[in-house]
Amino acid sequence: MTEHSDEEWRVLRALCVHRLIMAPILAAVFFSGQAPDFLSIGRPGLFQAMTYAWFAAGSLLMIALVSRTPPFEHQIVLHGISDLTAVSGLLFASSGIGSGLGMLLLIPVLGLGMVLPPRLATLAAAIGTVALFAVELSRQYPNNWTAGPLTEAGVLGAAMFVIAISASTVAVRARRSEARAAQAGSALSDLSRINDTIVATMRSGVMVVDEALRVRTLNEAARDLLRTHGGVTGQSLDQFAPDIAQDIERWRQGMTSASVRMGTRDLVLRYTALGPGAQSPVLVLLEDAQRARDEAQRLKLAALGRLSASIAHEIRNPLSAITQAAELLDSAKDAQEADALRRVIRRHAKRIDGIVQDVSDISRGRPPEPDHRPLAELLGLAYRQFQEGDQASAQQLTLHLDTDAVSSQTIVHFDSDHFCRILHNLWRNSVEHGARSVRMRALPATARILLHIRDDGKGIEPGMSETIFEPFYTTSTKGTGLGLYLARTLCEANGALLFLQPHDGPGAHFVLQMPASTRGVAA
Repeated sequence: MTEHSDEEWRVLRALCVHRLIMAPILAAVFFSGQAPDFLSIGRPGLFQAMTYAWFAAGSLLMIALVSRTPPFEHQIVLHGISDLTAVSGLLFASSGIGSGLGMLLLIPVLGLGMVLPPRLATLAAAIGTVALFAVELSRQYPNNWTAGPLTEAGVLGAAMFVIAISASTVAVRARRSEARAAQAGSALSDLSRINDTIVATMRSGVMVVDEALRVRTLNEAARDLLRTHGGVTGQSLDQFAPDIAQDIERWRQGMTSASVRMGTRDLVLRYTALGPGAQSPVLVLLEDAQRARDEAQRLKLAALGRLSASIAHEIRNPLSAITQAAELLDSAKDAQEADALRRVIRRHAKRIDGIVQDVSDISRGRPPEPDHRPLAELLGLAYRQFQEGDQASAQQLTLHLDTDAVSSQTIVHFDSDHFCRILHNLWRNSVEHGARSVRMRALPATARILLHIRDDGKGIEPGMSETIFEPFYTTSTKGTGLGLYLARTLCEANGALLFLQPHDGPGAHFVLQMPASTRGVAA
């Protein structure tokens, strides 16, 4: 059953009060003998009975309203029936519509319109109008047919329609607005609780101060860092942390914030203005400098441990092969077998050197120095260096370059050394996976160039589009597992993207998305 608001119950209470006031007033007028002439009470007994019945109905409905039994929908019907019956009886006992008592129906119609949907409110007005006409026709039957009272009944009925429809429409809009406001308030309350929970559980200290540096809020971590566990909300920051208050004032004046010492701790402070103007509220983030250093050291050691474990894992196999080949070299039967063992040693030593070189490149993290060159020039440079530095791979691979779609006025903004190493890693990766040709096609995009690199090798299994870029992941016995990881790392340093493009057919399809601009236009 639909829940009804307190506002709707208050409307029914107002209708009860209306009856309990009007019925005694009419009864008093009747017993005083001073009834106006226009009432023309022709049936005193009926008039008296209607005032008693209306008062009794109001009393019983007030009791039902307080106990809220029967349900709201049933009480609405009882309210309508009681008012319609009482007013119709009063009209019939007096001079009809000319007595003015028909106006007593306007208040009930207004109240019902406020709690009923528009259609039912219109129905209530229609029933009231029919009742007015019925009373007036019954009074005039069978003699003295007069059009004036019927016209008055029609006007009063029209007024009831207007009041019912207007009240119902306004009430429906008000209820919708109230529901939206309640929903927005609930969402805001939920968001506020979530924010409070997040702030309370943060390891970093969080504090908000107003324009006068009075504390609005602070979490438990901030209390611990400031060594204050009492109620400091509303207090001035000068009272328990004057150094921080002075630092905030210096920050407001444009000076650089410094660390502040609180007891035995050095606190690193970061400020954010929460409004316009220099004197707006400030969000203060507090962090223990020593704890931050310890955490950074812990992360550094953890990363070093993972890297060392990965390097040890990758070097173990080639080192084992070198050791075994060196042992067999001493007992080689002929020069041919000795040469084969030396080639094994050189090949695996080169693999170890490649692992160390790649790890060194990643750890150094040299910042890029973007060159501003046409794409064709960069591709030519990369191909020449590939032929000079890795002749074996270059002889196995045929490169097809297509840059016709890119204007010669288009400039690529990329570190040329990084660009060459990225392509070299991709090309070597293709050779290691059985490719014999690589097709490269450049396509223009908004402030970008898309370089599609597609080979005819074994390809990459579905679902591995991100795994292949993880460090030390490889499916080749000749690879280090760092080539693609290094290529993506260098791309990100230059503001570029490298990803595997899904496609149908054999081979792998990589896309290198690079920043570019028309010659003479800044990127």
